[in-house]
Amino acid sequence: MLDAIIVGGGISGLRCAIEFARQGVSYKLCESNDHFGGRCSSQYFDGFVLDRGFQVLLDSYTEVTSLIELDSLNFKTFMSGAMVHTSRGNRFLLDPSKDKRKLWAFWKMLTSDVGTFRDKWRLFRLKMQKGLERTQRTESASVADYLAGSFTSRFNSEFMSPFWESVFLADLQSVPATHFFELFPFFASGSGGLPENGMQAIPDSMVDLLDKNQLVLNKAAKQITENAVEFEDGELIAAKNVVLAVPYSKAQDLLAADDKNHHGRKASCIYYEAPEPPFELPILFLTGCDQKFVRTVSIPTNLHAGYSSNGNALICVGLAPGLDANQAEIRAETKNVLRELFSAVVDDWQVITHMQIPDALPPIDCKPLFPTDSISVCGDYLSVPSINNALGSGRATALRVIETL
Repeated sequence: MLDAIIVGGGISGLRCAIEFARQGVSYKLCESNDHFGGRCSSQYFDGFVLDRGFQVLLDSYTEVTSLIELDSLNFKTFMSGAMVHTSRGNRFLLDPSKDKRKLWAFWKMLTSDVGTFRDKWRLFRLKMQKGLERTQRTESASVADYLAGSFTSRFNSEFMSPFWESVFLADLQSVPATHFFELFPFFASGSGGLPENGMQAIPDSMVDLLDKNQLVLNKAAKQITENAVEFEDGELIAAKNVVLAVPYSKAQDLLAADDKNHHGRKASCIYYEAPEPPFELPILFLTGCDQKFVRTVSIPTNLHAGYSSNGNALICVGLAPGLDANQAEIRAETKNVLRELFSAVVDDWQVITHMQIPDALPPIDCKPLFPTDSISVCGDYLSVPSINNALGSGRATALRVIETL
């Protein structure tokens, strides 16, 4: 009998498998899809690398850097900060401490009218404290409440709110401030970027650390018992321990949870190709909260030309929360907004595909799951969703299982 069977081949399940392999634990990992990585994955479509929605990897994620050499992925970072679209035109808000052109970045930051001097000083102080500004007030507040009490309304509307909405994929009034303080230190100390071959390179690098004979694709779990997993193809695999490294909704189903919440946080994006990018810098473009359709614009080919095989620019447009990219009228209105933002050159942009991702992040209010002595769960829904916490959960779960063997 196996020591453990892992259900789910996202990065949390893969990290669990790596720890089992290092400790000599016999295991099998089964993934229902035709690829590993779960939410951290990419598609390869008509010569383009399309990440599963707008994603970045932070080089401050210690769970990643302790496992993978980022240089081996040819990892490159975006400029730290953003180009912000305002009613007064496009503005830069940059972090001079992370920019090679420090004097230029400092001048851009100092002269930008996105935020007052107090806003920038407050953000700088928060960065130096690495977000450790937890008080009784912020522990019980939402992110929106915390930002409203800390920065001016214009700074929040033009920068802080649209940026953090794109991180949490939710109305900030519904996100606890503790989630902000969990993630802010990583953004403060690191820079976001992309591997040369897309986000799929992260799980692919993890798979390279494992025995391929212990990994199975296209194998979906049907139900579990204390010491076995029955799969949709009828096979029953026995093991001393079962680890559920599946999305929160699937874990609820397999554990027969009574109070189910299947409403994960959604993300919508549209991928375009264009003869030329609307801007050349490797930087995130943000629109303010007053913009009801487009929230972010990123251009992966400004960072890695290999995201496109034909030399055209690849443009990822992230839609505002609540919009459905499957609706033709939403896509049409998005194109109109892009035309207003970047002029008539947008007429030359061609849609590659659109993505409506139903479980881009787990629900904010995940209900507790109640596994047993021989059934464990792992995933970033157990804390604040992030790549770092997904990996940390997989590692920690493996260590707990190992203690029982």
